[in-house]
Amino acid sequence: MSDPRGADTAQLLEQARALRTGDERVTAVREALETTVAAAAWTGPDAADFRETWRACSAQPS
Repeated sequence: MSDPRGADTAQLLEQARALRTGDERVTAVREALETTVAAAAWTGPDAADFRETWRACSAQPS
């Protein structure tokens, strides 16, 4: 009978690689959107509110 405790190291390493790849993709998309939001020719209070909300929501966790 096998011991049910522990983890498969190869599967954990594969999961870590997948998470790292996903993080890199999300970061790239966030950075592209930051550039787009900053460059948008949109002015006024709604634009300012949107940009502030974007900054708050897109901030990287510290």
